[in-house]
Amino acid sequence: MLKRILVCFVVISMVACGQKGEKELVTPSGFPYTHAKVGTVKSNPGDFVSFTLKVEGSDDSVLQDLQEGPNMPVMQLPSPENPQKQTLPLLPLLEAMESAAIGDTLIITMPMDSIPQMKSNPQFANLEYLKYTLVLIDIKDEAARKAADEELRLEREAAMEVSKKRIPGIEKMIATTLSDYRGGKLKTEQLDNGLKYIIHEQGLGVQAVNDDRVAVDYYGVTLEGKMFDNSFMRGAPYTFPLGKGQVIKGWDFGIPLLKEGGKATLFIPYDLAYGEAGSPPNIGPKAELVFYVELVKVN
Repeated sequence: MLKRILVCFVVISMVACGQKGEKELVTPSGFPYTHAKVGTVKSNPGDFVSFTLKVEGSDDSVLQDLQEGPNMPVMQLPSPENPQKQTLPLLPLLEAMESAAIGDTLIITMPMDSIPQMKSNPQFANLEYLKYTLVLIDIKDEAARKAADEELRLEREAAMEVSKKRIPGIEKMIATTLSDYRGGKLKTEQLDNGLKYIIHEQGLGVQAVNDDRVAVDYYGVTLEGKMFDNSFMRGAPYTFPLGKGQVIKGWDFGIPLLKEGGKATLFIPYDLAYGEAGSPPNIGPKAELVFYVELVKVN
């Protein structure tokens, strides 16, 4: 079995390799990978590395796409004092980054046979392999990392205070909107798929389209007016790739109605939200949902 897996690794990595500056290497745990070297600032043992991460299936599906920003992953490299023992699939990623510099791209392809704990997940049942693409963005030693974390904490606390102050006004607006909607007094637009909406402000920035990475502030309530989630209490918008199925369908259809800076209320039927089962305990079966959304950023 091991021999067959390694042969598969080599074939896949040979296909992925070939771009200028790429080298075909093997991690200490036995996983071949390609390394496109462009940077010169390298890490030391124990450093913290920040990187973008894109995970794709053998069917070209994008399973995860973490880009530069507040959700960018960070890992600490092993050192004699802190061995940082990891299991698959994180182990080969960590091993490959030990020899990387800022700006380098690493591509590691892992056959599903090598990660049986993931293969048993129905989401991955029909995949032959997963491809991990990492771009090393930043390197910090422990002292610099702690300083950056503290600075980020203070920034988030300040943003949260500003954001929380908006909640009473948003709650009042949503209550009025829902009352008019339930009473048949509200004029809404509607898409062919059943999504109803009101655009409060179109926005003056870039039009959101599928494949864009967007940041959205939101306040979600049931049709009865019960709040189940909102980003304003956290002080940071939710970031995701548009049109990739990483949010409910109502968002993938509704957010492209706006330009950057736009504001809208979306009335999302259950089949474009959480379906017949709902999302217990806060969202019941066949629940129509109402979201006030603000398109903060389009990348």
